[in-house]
Amino acid sequence: MTGKEFDVIMMDPPWKLSSAQPSRGVAIQYDSLTDETIAKLPVPALQEDGFLFVWVINNKFSFTVDLM
Repeated sequence: MTGKEFDVIMMDPPWKLSSAQPSRGVAIQYDSLTDETIAKLPVPALQEDGFLFVWVINNKFSFTVDLM
């Protein structure tokens, strides 16, 4: 691997919600990412062996487990 590797990575991805009201009436001040974009994040380049903590919303749990 090249570059810096980390023992611990904590992620809080800006999940894109797929409901009719994705923000549930709350004004969010940031752009969200698609599942495909989140899947392409270069986590393997940052960590070979360690802990990965990911904040997950309910409907993205299975996707995140499969991704890890």
